[in-house]
Amino acid sequence: MKNKYIIILLLTMILMPFKVFAAGGFGVSTTSISMYPGESKTITISTNNAVGKLNILSSNGGVVSASPSSIFIQNPGSSGSITITGNSVGTATISVVASSDFATMDEEILAGQTKTITVNVISKPTAQPSNPTPSNPTPSNPQPQQPQNNLSKNNNIKSLSVDGYELVKIDNNNYTLSVGNDVTSINVNATAEDGKAKVSGTGTHEINVGENNIEVVITSESGSQNKINIKVSRKDGYYLEDLESILKNDKVTDVNIIINADSKISKEEISKIKNSKKVIKLNYFDESKKLIYSWTINGKEIKDVSEFVTTITNSSEYAKEIYKLSNYADGIYVNFKHSGELPAGTKIKLFVGDKYSNGDKVNVYYYNNDDSKLETIKEEVTVKDGYVEFEVSKGSDYFVTMSKINGSSETVTSTKSTSKLPIIIIMILIIVALVVAIIYFIKKKNKNNNSNNSNNNISNNLND
Repeated sequence: MKNKYIIILLLTMILMPFKVFAAGGFGVSTTSISMYPGESKTITISTNNAVGKLNILSSNGGVVSASPSSIFIQNPGSSGSITITGNSVGTATISVVASSDFATMDEEILAGQTKTITVNVISKPTAQPSNPTPSNPTPSNPQPQQPQNNLSKNNNIKSLSVDGYELVKIDNNNYTLSVGNDVTSINVNATAEDGKAKVSGTGTHEINVGENNIEVVITSESGSQNKINIKVSRKDGYYLEDLESILKNDKVTDVNIIINADSKISKEEISKIKNSKKVIKLNYFDESKKLIYSWTINGKEIKDVSEFVTTITNSSEYAKEIYKLSNYADGIYVNFKHSGELPAGTKIKLFVGDKYSNGDKVNVYYYNNDDSKLETIKEEVTVKDGYVEFEVSKGSDYFVTMSKINGSSETVTSTKSTSKLPIIIIMILIIVALVVAIIYFIKKKNKNNNSNNSNNNISNNLND
C-alpha cells in the first residue's frame, strides 16, 4: 500500500505543469563606502536579463545624496551609474529600488527588488606638520627669489582632444560632445602652449546618462588660470542615428532603438538590417517614458526592401465604416501612417492598458479599404502587462476589440454590400404580392365566368 502512494506521488510530480523563468535582476558595484563631506563617488549599477526603471533613494539627504534620482536601463546586460555625494558627517543608506516598469526579458515584474549601499561620511582629518617650522626661519643657504614680473603668464591651451571622438567647439573655453548610451567613460587629452604651465583635468572621466561637465584648467607659471569646459551628453538609449554602428557591432544581437512619433526607416536602413540578420526593436515612448508601441523587425525574414514610416495613431478616417462593420462594437482604432507592404515577419506591440485589463482577451481585425471589409488578423490575444502583440504584413487601419465580429474568424463583409439585402427582400415581397394579386384576379374572373354560365343555363331553362 505504501509503494502505491509513492508511485502516485512520483506521477503527480512528473505530470505537474511548471514554468521556468530566466533569472534576472540587478546589482551594485559596492555595498559600502566611506567619504568626506563634499566628496563624490561613482557607483555602477549592472543588470542581468532585465530592463526598466530603477529609483534611487537616500535615507538621509542631509548626510548623503545621490544623482540622478532614477535611471532607465534600456538593454539587458547593460549598466548605468549614479554619483553619491557626502553632505555632512553621519551614516546614511542609498537604496536602488526596481520600479513597476522593471522586468526580466521573460516579462517577470521585479518591482520592489532593492539593493542598498551604506555610506559613512567622516570628518576630514586636519593635516599636522611633522616638523614645525619657526615663524621666521633663516635659510642656511638663501636663494635669490625670481621676481614675480619675470614669471610667464601664458595659460593658453595648445591642443584639446578626446580619444575616439571629435569635439565641437563653441568658443575658446567651451566644447561639446555627444556619446552613445553604451559609453561609460572617456579619456581627455590637453597640452599647454607654454611648457612651464601646468594642465589639470586630463585623463579618464566617468560619464553618466545625461549631461556631464568636465573642466580642464591651464595654470600659467605666474598662477593665472584658463578654465575650459567640455559638456558631454550621454544618451539614455540607442537612437536611429546609432543604427549603423550597432549593426556593425557583433557583440549586439537584439537591439532596442528609441524612435520619435514621426520616425521614418529608409530603404537603405532596411537593407542594412536585412544584411545584419539582427532583430531590431523600434520603441516609441511618451514624455513619461511609457512605451506606447514597438515594432519588431527580424533581419533574417526580410525579403523585399522598401522605406516605411513608423507612426501609429488611435484615430482613423474610416472609423465610421469600421464601427458599422463591427456591428457597433467598442474597441480601439489603430492607424498605421505607412501604406503598403511591411517587411516580412514584422510584429507590433501596442499599449492598450488604458482600456483593457491584464488577462483580457481581444481580437484584432484589419480594415481592407479596397474591398471595404474587416478581416481577422488574430483572435483571443491576451492582454499582458497592458500590451497586446501581433504580426502585421501591411500598413492600414486595424481594430482591436473584445467583441468577436459575426462570431467567426471569416472575413466580415462590408455594409456597402450587405446594404443590398433590404432591397432584394422588398423586391421579393413585391413579386410575391403581384403573384398573389394575379392569382386572386384569375380566381375572381373564373368565378364570374362560372356565375355567368350558371345564369345563362337558368335563363335557357326558363325559356324552355
